[in-house]
Formats: sequence, structure tokens, C-alpha cells
Amino acid sequence: MTSITAMALLGCVIGCIIIWDMNRKPSDKKDHK
Repeated sequence: MTSITAMALLGCVIGCIIIWDMNRKPSDKKDHK
């Protein structure tokens, strides 16, 4: 049970990092502030 929870948490964290990185890349290029 703990293994499944850990895997789910890890996947969520990885997905969040990927989305954040993808959102940060264009934001860095398009610095309109």
C-alpha cells in the first residue's frame, strides 16, 4: 500500500515539475514585465 502511495506521489511531483518547467521556459523567453 505504501509503495502505491509513494509511486502516486512521485508521479504527481514529477508531473508538477514538468508542467512548471514547461511554463517557466516560455515565461523566461517572453519576459514582459
